[in-house]
Amino acid sequence: MAGWLGNRQNERRGDFLSNENNLLSMIRSKLDEENKKLLIIPCSKVKKNLVNTSAIELYDGPFFRMIRKYRSNDFDILVLSAKYGMIKGDKKISFYDQKMTIDRANELSSKITIELSQLLNEHYYEDIYINIGKIYFEALKPSLNLFENKNVHLASGGIGMRLHHLRNWICQDN
Repeated sequence: MAGWLGNRQNERRGDFLSNENNLLSMIRSKLDEENKKLLIIPCSKVKKNLVNTSAIELYDGPFFRMIRKYRSNDFDILVLSAKYGMIKGDKKISFYDQKMTIDRANELSSKITIELSQLLNEHYYEDIYINIGKIYFEALKPSLNLFENKNVHLASGGIGMRLHHLRNWICQDN
């Protein structure tokens, strides 16, 4: 009888430890997810002539080449696209030729605000880096209040300076 109780206690202890380890794994996973960074960049005039590939692979301007060279998986990417609006970097898209204009930026701005609000409510980003030009900024301008009380870096300067800062931001924790 004592052996049976002892085995039963060990079984319960094992179940408890197993459940505790599962809980710790879930907490670690959630913390890793919540400590992510977010990069917001414009699409690129230079594109590869590809069909049904990720935005990160399709766009081939200097920001995207930098991202492909140095990227780790510890940050999410949003691309402001003249054709598609705000898309995730891994979204499958195809070659297109459409330039962002102020009219197009204004047309996209309300949809971008809604999508960005949903994203920021679903995910906690400890660090947000926005690297967009003046016309793309028009599309994001109505959303600026969403970034209040968040750690946001807004890129400035010429292309060389912005590439330098982007590389530093990507590599800061690697």
